[in-house]
Amino acid sequence: MNRICLKRKVAHKYTGAICSKIIKKLEKYKELSSNCWATEAGARKYSGDVWEKLYVVDLDVHTCSCCQWKFFGIPCQHIIPCILQERKNPEEFVQEFYNLDRFKVAYGHVINPLRDIDDYEPAGYLPMQPPPVKVMRGRKQKRKLLKLLREMLEKIKVKYSEVCVSMVMRRNKLAARRKSAKTSQEHQDISCQPSNVEN
Repeated sequence: MNRICLKRKVAHKYTGAICSKIIKKLEKYKELSSNCWATEAGARKYSGDVWEKLYVVDLDVHTCSCCQWKFFGIPCQHIIPCILQERKNPEEFVQEFYNLDRFKVAYGHVINPLRDIDDYEPAGYLPMQPPPVKVMRGRKQKRKLLKLLREMLEKIKVKYSEVCVSMVMRRNKLAARRKSAKTSQEHQDISCQPSNVEN
């Protein structure tokens, strides 16, 4: 409500056909257009050359190959040299929804203030209640999410704790110990075998 009122007051201070923020953006594009050279092709079609990069501009359809004019509704730096070559004002090629008249229409309505809730008279109807809670059959599932997470972590062999599940891949120390014990036992068996000595 306060924002609409402020915008309505600001709209009366604006002078010109376009909002002031759009004019600032247009002035910035005019500064950037000094590096662009327009080449006329005919039928209001131009080629904008910016540092050896070409852009196709059509003033009748209001299009540029960079698509900024189509998306934002403001002539970009490639289009402004083409407009100036036709001796026209770039503000005439700004989309209509940036006009000051549209701005005044958008913020011209008034949101009426409301009284305090205690000032309203009771209507005589029953107060609204939340919907009834439907109790499901069976035992309540506690910590179901943690249970599912444990099962998932056990499948991928991940170490976890009760406080916070830490995704740290555990090393199979038991398997390494068994493997080392097995190899040492094989060495002992080989050393204990009697040697066959021929008489």
